[in-house]
Amino acid sequence: MTLLPKLRSRDRMILASVVVSATLLRLWFSYRCFGFSTGDDVEIVRAGFMRAFGHPYTPWEIRNLFVSDALVSPVLGLASTLGAESVRLLRWIATFPFIALASLNIILVYLLGLEWLKSERAATLAASLFAIHWLPLGYGSTVYPRTVSITCVLVAVLSIHKIKRPFVGYMAAGAAIGIAFACRYSEAIFLLPIFAILVLGRPTVSEKIRHTLALGLGFAAAVLVTVGLWDLVTWGRPFSSLFEFARYTLIERESSSMVKFQSWYWYLWRLPKWFPLAALPFFFGLPKPRWLRASVLFIALPMLVLSMIPHKDMRYLLGITPFIAIAVAGAACGWWRLGRRRSVVVLMILSLLTGITIPTFVFEKSMAAVLAAEAIAGEPDVRIIALSQSWAYGGSLFLPGNPEIRELGAYPGVAELRRIASGSDRVGLYRERLAQVPELEGWLEANGYEPSGEFESGWSRPVVVFSRVSPPPALLE
Repeated sequence: MTLLPKLRSRDRMILASVVVSATLLRLWFSYRCFGFSTGDDVEIVRAGFMRAFGHPYTPWEIRNLFVSDALVSPVLGLASTLGAESVRLLRWIATFPFIALASLNIILVYLLGLEWLKSERAATLAASLFAIHWLPLGYGSTVYPRTVSITCVLVAVLSIHKIKRPFVGYMAAGAAIGIAFACRYSEAIFLLPIFAILVLGRPTVSEKIRHTLALGLGFAAAVLVTVGLWDLVTWGRPFSSLFEFARYTLIERESSSMVKFQSWYWYLWRLPKWFPLAALPFFFGLPKPRWLRASVLFIALPMLVLSMIPHKDMRYLLGITPFIAIAVAGAACGWWRLGRRRSVVVLMILSLLTGITIPTFVFEKSMAAVLAAEAIAGEPDVRIIALSQSWAYGGSLFLPGNPEIRELGAYPGVAELRRIASGSDRVGLYRERLAQVPELEGWLEANGYEPSGEFESGWSRPVVVFSRVSPPPALLE
């Protein structure tokens, strides 16, 4: 029995071409754009290096290390055994499991589209739309864990349909969402649409209760292993990271992002960035099939919850992109069957041009800072380094000898520079900040520093590194 038993040869070729093309493109993104987007992806890679090689790194206490331990460290260990030594090469290899899962997600979207839409053509279109959407296309080339959680969510929904015993199917669905929860705690929101489908679809009260129990048991069992036991091994206390995360986000209402609060309508305001507006006409003039109701539940309920969270980010919507693709494909094929074929072609072209854009963020990653870190690593007797946003440099990932790294903000002033960078062997600052505050370079020169390197790559923020070449005559006040 093949994975895609009903797929015609033409659709098989289209789907295979889409999967291969998306995989190669993601591999190129990951190789060419070798920097980091935020501190989150740095933490995942460094935790993997810590497990695989004993890299000196202390994880943030709110982090569960399931993803790093299960996906990153094994592939790093295997690559090292096969002879890979370069940190940059190993960082690229660390993305391979995520790229593989991103490709698997395309197939899973096809299977779910086939289950819901009952059309090979519509399922192939859904998989293709998902594959080229900038959110899964771009983030699928990184180590961000929501690629993994998409796999879990799709497996959960397919389990409900494909496993013949409903109790087992809902238990498997709950377990899959439990694993997604370990990847990112916010992914528990996908229990809501699954529960809604359960309530709306089960004919008797006893079935609703029984299958809700199965869903909860599966979720609890998976969370017990991937969070409870994993934290016990990592932190010495079960569910430690979950408690710390709740304290940090819910009690202290903090966020690691520079922008901590956005308005409740932020996702709606940015609707054109994640939904192809040109496809909206497809949803008018059609009957209301069950697949449309299910798609809307998986789009609207998670977004409603995410809108209530103070900090928002486009990547948080990754989990709803498969259902956007299925909804658009189903509606477009509905119009096609009604004979509106010219309109379908025009609107699909407009959707591709306006609603699904190039993932520009991958070209804005911190390649310049990584180049600076690699240059500093080749210099002798560097013990103390002051860096503006040290995560952009990979922390100490590219810096052997475990030097002391002093953290400067993204936009430091002279007072912050004097307080933190005094006595450092190297100082790394963004070139744009030096242009905004010329006094920064003046302070550095007066205290024995001079520019030793300027680094640029792609669209990343250029970095200037200053080296201490002589003892300062006296620290300026």
